Amino acid sequence: MAILSQTVANLTKMDQIQAKLIAKCDSLHLPGLLQQFCETLARDLVWLVEKFGQEIYTPPYSPFAACSIFNVCEVDCCNTNTVPEQLHIAFTNDSTQMSVTWVTLQPTASHVVQYGEVPAPGFVNLSLSASGITQVYSVAGWKGFIHMAVMTGLEPATMYSYRVGDAQGGWSQNYSFWTQAWFPQVKSEIVMEDPRKGWPGNPNEMPLVFGVVGDMGMVNSQKTIAALSAYASNYSISQVLHVGDISYADFFEGQWDVYMRTIEPFAARLPYHVLPGNHECPVRMAFQYAHSIESVAGSP
Repeated sequence: MAILSQTVANLTKMDQIQAKLIAKCDSLHLPGLLQQFCETLARDLVWLVEKFGQEIYTPPYSPFAACSIFNVCEVDCCNTNTVPEQLHIAFTNDSTQMSVTWVTLQPTASHVVQYGEVPAPGFVNLSLSASGITQVYSVAGWKGFIHMAVMTGLEPATMYSYRVGDAQGGWSQNYSFWTQAWFPQVKSEIVMEDPRKGWPGNPNEMPLVFGVVGDMGMVNSQKTIAALSAYASNYSISQVLHVGDISYADFFEGQWDVYMRTIEPFAARLPYHVLPGNHECPVRMAFQYAHSIESVAGSP
């Protein structure tokens, strides 16, 4: 059973969480007054953090969330050990490339993206492959591995299918995406069909349609995420720009994972690019932001 499930099962009472935090204070070997202050803070902390979560438009923090925020409890990133999840793609600074990022709970022997050109959605071609890199990230008790790879040699205005993972650890489902035209025509309206379908002119002048969102987390965002996923399913928009306040994780790493799993239906099909907002600006949250969606800034 995953550590997260074990921890939640074992830490069902508030005083058990407080005991873990006080034990953390003891391990720091603080002088008298600081030790007292640390223990007082530990006793009050779970209540304060839970209230704090309610005030910043995030789901209320649980005692476990409070424990993990201070790096005492571990947060498993994923629902399975080695099957990829939280896929998202992004342009790099090279128009012939597309980067893809995913996470697994346990390390894998390799970090591979398989891909190939296809004539339309539903077709699969995995004749090309590229190896990627992985990194470990352990702030606030987060446990997992972040993998990144880049698909290269892509033609403009072309559809590709792909999957990521490892032959031993398992593969993601197959997704597909369009590459950008060399001379796209920017469109202001959105229609519920692929704007490239039946395009009568030069394929390198096909429409470019942006989906722009901001202040989107897991509260009051279901309709927006559903709409973006619907647009992505038939490629009626070209890419998504998220202009700040991403997931409202606000120190709790588990919230990033829930959010990234939720947006995978569109972020794995449409390039997903972001800008930091005020919820990503504090140092700790900026660290979360940089690692959780690093590749969306460019090439990993």
